[in-house]
Amino acid sequence: MRYLCLLLFLMLAACSKTLSDQEYEAASQRSANWFAQNYELIHDKQVMQYFDELTSRLDRSAQYERASDGASRHTNGKPWTILVAKSKSPNAFSLGSRTIVVTTGLLTILDTEAELAAVIAHEMAHELLGHTREQYPTDNSPRPNIVFEPEHELAADELSIQIINHAAYDARGTLMSLARLYRPHGANVVTADRKLANERLGRSYLEVFSHTRPLTPGVIRSRDFARMQARVFAILHKPA
Repeated sequence: MRYLCLLLFLMLAACSKTLSDQEYEAASQRSANWFAQNYELIHDKQVMQYFDELTSRLDRSAQYERASDGASRHTNGKPWTILVAKSKSPNAFSLGSRTIVVTTGLLTILDTEAELAAVIAHEMAHELLGHTREQYPTDNSPRPNIVFEPEHELAADELSIQIINHAAYDARGTLMSLARLYRPHGANVVTADRKLANERLGRSYLEVFSHTRPLTPGVIRSRDFARMQARVFAILHKPA
């Protein structure tokens, strides 16, 4: 999912070329460094272990999906890295090179592990489908200026639902996470194209209820998710 609420994602002209592997790795690393310098990142062992296990589960599912449909995916086999940035804005986005940023604002509004899995799977899908590489600017800017087209968002939604289905998560988490992210949260209003929001919700609904067979509850909320979320809350509210 591309959640356009952080102002750092600026609209740029289309890239003149697709980055080489070396350029892509370098661009991703510059973006990760930018976040480390401009946001306070959470390095808590319990939180990081939770995301390592979640991304490993989703990655195994993505590889199963790749093998089953014969499609070529952009993957280099290295583990996924999650950067947890302290920000009240609920957001998640792919930096490329199997690195994903999630904000604490996102973790505080999601209610279930299925919802979080849907968000992470969506960002994985952007990279697996080659969107992140295609949309990276070629000006060597350290600031991650990536904007996905509506067709990219819809394609990532479709693949992410397949991924979380194979990972035995409740695919309805996709609908709930989209609904949460496309509505105001107090002072933190998620800005989005309303037409695109409606199309994403509509298509995801059809994908979940028409193409998920059999439709089983799957994993909705786990104790590990609750512990991770409680740990994040504790870190955010820790006395100075």
